[in-house]
Amino acid sequence: MMDVPRLALATAATGPEPSVMALALLAGLTAQRIRVQHFRTRACPAPAEVAGQVTGLPGRHLDSWLMPPEVCRSLFLRGTRAAEIAVVEGTLERPLEIQSCAQSDLPGDLTQIAEILDLPVIAVLPVPERLGESFHLPHLPDGIDAVLLDRLADPDDLPRLRRLISRAWKLPVLGALETLPAIRGELEQAPRNQSLPEGSVEILADNFLRHGDLDAIRALAGSRRLAGAADALCACGLSECCHCFRVAYAQDEAFGRYFPDTLEALKPSGPSSSSSRRCATRPCPKVSTSS
Repeated sequence: MMDVPRLALATAATGPEPSVMALALLAGLTAQRIRVQHFRTRACPAPAEVAGQVTGLPGRHLDSWLMPPEVCRSLFLRGTRAAEIAVVEGTLERPLEIQSCAQSDLPGDLTQIAEILDLPVIAVLPVPERLGESFHLPHLPDGIDAVLLDRLADPDDLPRLRRLISRAWKLPVLGALETLPAIRGELEQAPRNQSLPEGSVEILADNFLRHGDLDAIRALAGSRRLAGAADALCACGLSECCHCFRVAYAQDEAFGRYFPDTLEALKPSGPSSSSSRRCATRPCPKVSTSS
């Protein structure tokens, strides 16, 4: 058994991903010197630069359609070795289909990943711009463990919303992010493969920490144990290693779009001739490689 503090963040299917709430959560945890690793739930050949900009750890991905459960667990365990907490972001709604490369920042299906990794799920709940006396809470799917409130127009409404959600759903509200129209507009339009606007990370961190309960967030993240021993798995991610093999990969102007987790899984194995239980990599001598 391994202790892997982890959370699932359920956002809207419309993206972009990482969402503004996810960026705020990552920024707030990082500002408190908590090493946090972000995972997407849709395979992404080009890693999202913004996650690494916020946390200092490159963003990673999982994909329940491409990866069998044992591979998902292996990649997750390996990816959390440098972190104190993991945040897996996706949607519990029906994921939107990607029509072009420009839509690669849409969130993927969180449901199966949350089940495979036994993730505590935090739902991101948008707050209506105006809260009247007849305000009704939206429907939440089963399996939600806590709530984060997004687009909070008036911080004075937060205590009332906490009481309402606690009475109606028996769920804790772990924090909130204010509307922040100027900074939110910049972030929602910023491509996720480029750097965030200067100063936006600090603004998000400050606002999230103003309303967030980090003790409750960390307690929820550490409330479950995940079965699985990463060291027992081969670098290829399979519970039963394949026969020894060598891999050549091209990386130049024409060939360069690789899943970062795939290369990461191959590189630590290194050239090996003495063990049939390890996978080896060799750059192709006919291809010019560069980093």
